[in-house]
Amino acid sequence: MALACYRKCGEFGEAFEQFLALSKSDWPEDVNDSIIGLFLLICDLAINPTRGFTLDIESFEDFIIDVDVGVRFARLSLAVTNLPHLRTAIRLYSREEYVAVSEQLTTEVGYDHPLAALEAVALWVDQSPGLNRLMSEHQTFEFELTNLPIRVFFSHFVSFARDKLVHPEFFCWPGAWMVGAGVGDQTMELWLRHLSLFSDRGDKPGVYPRKWPDRDEKAVKVMFEQFYGTMSLYDLTRQWILKDGPFVCDFAWLSENYSQEHADAWANDSFRQVYGVNLNDFEVLD
Repeated sequence: MALACYRKCGEFGEAFEQFLALSKSDWPEDVNDSIIGLFLLICDLAINPTRGFTLDIESFEDFIIDVDVGVRFARLSLAVTNLPHLRTAIRLYSREEYVAVSEQLTTEVGYDHPLAALEAVALWVDQSPGLNRLMSEHQTFEFELTNLPIRVFFSHFVSFARDKLVHPEFFCWPGAWMVGAGVGDQTMELWLRHLSLFSDRGDKPGVYPRKWPDRDEKAVKVMFEQFYGTMSLYDLTRQWILKDGPFVCDFAWLSENYSQEHADAWANDSFRQVYGVNLNDFEVLD
């Protein structure tokens, strides 16, 4: 039943079938078959290129081959035909298996080992006082206002990279580590630490701040409000530069109890703090 669902999983199911065809592998009879673990590892390698970011581009001629997700997926899948033993190599979903199988695949096609990029990020933290300060902000969610969305996203990326360097197996095969004997305090800490920044709800519209372990709820709420205040600023700036006609303050997707009057005032306040003018100071020219 579970394997039959793979055929109905849209693009994911199509990718699995393409992987089996390219790697000349048989359709698995069991959901615990090692070939599924190998497929998920190849997906992980394909969607996480290393050149350009975080490692330097060494060959501009090969840049597309190095970073294009589709190309990477196809080349890594084809590599299995020359490394047939890998079809049964993943049994424990362990860090050791992740490292060893990744090394064989990336060596075969000439890619960087995935841990090389993660190690580079870890070095950034050690070598940059500014990044150390940013990670301190990330620990408390008390971010400086300057470039706040970038500070938020980049600090989360660094946190993710540092944890994946230590536990790549969890981020590659979370399903294996979130059920049965794999579940533990460390697993749950990793899962909670890297949930989406904010959340929606199934029973009502709007975007909501999450509760985060070891972070003050007030600080989380303030960061949430500042983050989306900046989103409104970006949207209004885009309209100012690229759109004709009056400004449109449509943020109904953000709030459960949406009020256009409140949205206009909130967006105008964000705009005025940066540019020093109100939205209604503009004159629309024919």
